[in-house]
Amino acid sequence: MTLQLAMVYGATGQQIEAVGPEGPVKMVLGPSAAADASAFRARNVVETNVADLTAFDTTTLHDGVLNDQGDVVLLAAQTTLAENGPYVVGAVGGGGTAPLTRPTWWAAGATLFSGVSLTLSGEGDLFKNTQWASMLQGTSFVVDADDPTLYPRMLTGQVVLGSGVEAPGTATISAPILSAKVGLSFVRVVANIPVFLDTISYQPTVDNSPDITPGPIGTGNVVVSAIDATGAVAAADNSTLNYTIINQA
Repeated sequence: MTLQLAMVYGATGQQIEAVGPEGPVKMVLGPSAAADASAFRARNVVETNVADLTAFDTTTLHDGVLNDQGDVVLLAAQTTLAENGPYVVGAVGGGGTAPLTRPTWWAAGATLFSGVSLTLSGEGDLFKNTQWASMLQGTSFVVDADDPTLYPRMLTGQVVLGSGVEAPGTATISAPILSAKVGLSFVRVVANIPVFLDTISYQPTVDNSPDITPGPIGTGNVVVSAIDATGAVAAADNSTLNYTIINQA
């Protein structure tokens, strides 16, 4: 069977229209991207709790970005979980603070489907170019009433074993981790070129037990260790590792 497909942006949302042998079929996917040019996009993540949504501090770096009026920011570490999600930065006052309001495509009281996602810009220290999705177990959530359970689908970065306050042969990766079912990979690099060792593997384990702590920004983390052929931590290993984290419900 052959279908003719077309994407339509209407008042009720993004729609896919398919025309087949028995006539047109229409599926509504979510809020209209035409309603706001920045729909489903945010400039950067705010990785700490904003205690007063009417007084967002634009003088503080958020994931390495200074925000200004008109920016869309993604709050991901609110103490009140239902406050997480995208906001538009309002007019900046003399003290450098601005009110945050929901964008039209994420309006208070709106019902959105689980799986709705937002793409971050190419700015930011840790979360640039990441895609965040609602990964709650239900089918939908109500904005400002329910926790949207927003986590990055995939996150990449680099750590050095044993650096700073880390235990020898280990490193802690602080990142939003949805669950213990998270997908992880670690690649040893020298001058950013993968270099593998036959006698050492890199695992999220300590004393043969998984060392994964699910949680949002500020809570979630993974401890990666260099494990030798005997199953012990290779304390002398100070390798640089590229890591990939894949969150899955």
